[in-house]
Amino acid sequence: MSSNAPDLTKIGAMPSPQNMNISTSIIEPIHHDESFCRFVLMNRGILHSNSKLQLALVKSGKEAFLPLNVGSHALIQRCVLKAGTKTISEVDDWNHLQAYRSMFMSNEAKSEREGVLTGRVGSYGYTGSDICIQNHREFNAAGEQTMQPYQSLNNEPTWQITLSDLFPWLKQTQLPLYCMKDQISIELYFAPAANRYWLQKGQVDGAYTFNTAQTKMIVDYIYYDQDSMDTYQRQIETKGLTIPYVDHVLIKNSITLATNAMTNYTRNLGCANRMVSKVIIANTNENQGTASYSNVYNSQWNQPTTQGDVQINLKYNDNSVWPRDLENQAHIYSLLTAAEGLPPFITKEEWDGSRADAVTTNTFELYNQQTEGLVNAPKHYITLELNKGDRINSRGLDLNMTMKKFPLQSPTGSNLTKLTQRVWCVCGKIIVLKDGRISCSYS
Repeated sequence: MSSNAPDLTKIGAMPSPQNMNISTSIIEPIHHDESFCRFVLMNRGILHSNSKLQLALVKSGKEAFLPLNVGSHALIQRCVLKAGTKTISEVDDWNHLQAYRSMFMSNEAKSEREGVLTGRVGSYGYTGSDICIQNHREFNAAGEQTMQPYQSLNNEPTWQITLSDLFPWLKQTQLPLYCMKDQISIELYFAPAANRYWLQKGQVDGAYTFNTAQTKMIVDYIYYDQDSMDTYQRQIETKGLTIPYVDHVLIKNSITLATNAMTNYTRNLGCANRMVSKVIIANTNENQGTASYSNVYNSQWNQPTTQGDVQINLKYNDNSVWPRDLENQAHIYSLLTAAEGLPPFITKEEWDGSRADAVTTNTFELYNQQTEGLVNAPKHYITLELNKGDRINSRGLDLNMTMKKFPLQSPTGSNLTKLTQRVWCVCGKIIVLKDGRISCSYS
């Protein structure tokens, strides 16, 4: 369904010049503890999608950092946008989903902006002919590289997360709060303390709690001239406002991997009678923790040097999406690139573990980058598009997958026999604003 949103609420060029004023408010949560906080927005102006959430952790005296691939996004496990008591948008395991999205952020953005703004570090450079993590710090004479001082949690930095990162559909449309009677609120559920950071090698675990005095939301409200605001308000009251968008529905379970054998299974992902554009799959090694650059925010896989180490297919409306199961890694990688419209900015070693010798053996915060850092394919995410554009029938969507047992995992050295599989189904939804009240439904 197409949107009938006024030009004022769309992000992009307008057909005629408009005078714009922006009012900024710094609001504090009405409730905040170690597992949850809630913000309430004022119903005025048009909500700017680049409004920021600010977070900080209390130091514990340890040399620790936010997970490299997700940064401050690791702190939020679930985010919910509500209008009154109605849920407009919600994403479960949002921090794990951001580990996937962060792969598609360019090296320049991570290097020049994200390391300061969100704590995400993951751009790459070369030392000699070997690939290494690039963090604007040189290796010393012993071949050691470290994080920037302002990235150390021991210095209690503050981080910011954009509102449109929490709810990506806000990158296309901005909410006209002044036309709404319902109170808009944002609820954040925080990740467990052990999943918020990683430690320099040799450090013992510390406790990192939230610095509640620094938890704020910096909200920008947009205003145009009064005639334009009144005109668009009458348009919305007369015709209503329809906004199509997508939400990510999470299906999660544990999979036991048999010793020296292939594990074959079929999972029903639900989503009956819904429009699903693609599915995002993460096979998470939960054994990783504070001794890993990415903590638990990974999608690990065995080095698939043998054809058939992984086989995958989708089935809906009584037909498989592909006539035979996908098993070629290059093909699966090309489908990932096609689904997102650009390739992930990661190394070959991070994707399938097949180029370990291309990574430097120099250390990053005392971890050997080849054997302890960028190892065991930590970013082997799989994204598959449903290529027919049909609504899924009452049987739902099936995921068929065959998986081979993992090898020993660095840096813990444990033999992985169980993994957590997360699948996000990208489902179409519609927001309708009528008479100042919001309703939403699956399209």
